[in-house]
Amino acid sequence: MDVVKATIRAYYNAHKNDAGAYVADKEKSPYLTEMAKVTQDASAKVAQACRAAVAEGKKPAITLDADDTTVWTYDMEEAMEFSFTPQFQQAYLEKNDMPATPGMVKLVKVAKDAGCEIIGLTGRSTSQKAWTLRNLRAVGYTEFTDGLYFTKPSSDPAKMPSYIKCAGAKCTTVEFKAGTRAHIEKDLGYTIVGNFGDQYSDLIGGHSDTAYKLPNPTYYLP
Repeated sequence: MDVVKATIRAYYNAHKNDAGAYVADKEKSPYLTEMAKVTQDASAKVAQACRAAVAEGKKPAITLDADDTTVWTYDMEEAMEFSFTPQFQQAYLEKNDMPATPGMVKLVKVAKDAGCEIIGLTGRSTSQKAWTLRNLRAVGYTEFTDGLYFTKPSSDPAKMPSYIKCAGAKCTTVEFKAGTRAHIEKDLGYTIVGNFGDQYSDLIGGHSDTAYKLPNPTYYLP
């Protein structure tokens, strides 16, 4: 585990702050270099897709995950020593604003200016929705709205919206996110021209023209 942590810290150029805690370098790192390229390329493609869809009389949109897609969780991961618990995350969210994921505030503005609606789609619980939207606005995202920000009410299929279909006793991330994208397209009338996430479970399941995978070697969510 020490070798894995050292490798991840090198990618983020993480260093100890005055309190002795590891934090990501916010100015220079391999991660920042890779994100700059990913977001620059994606911005151009998304803007083109948004404008083309508008010209065809469609309602284009992009969907975006929260953690490590629009907000950057690395410093929280270090604070919890890479051992996630919902309780730690909740306590952290109540006391801290996460910074914006590098390059994504600009990408979202580009997409909005090109005619796309901005839709949030996160596996964070519905109880964390208000904190999440506040954090997003605090770091520069003005495009997200409460009505088009989808959070996960539960893993219990019985507590899911009627448009979510779950095969087992628990609803998976893929079932929740793909089912919500289907609802956005079929019921709300949007064409999702781009879907952004840092996990493959954010992206698979269809209902978007293009999937954009952002780098995140810190954790894996099936």
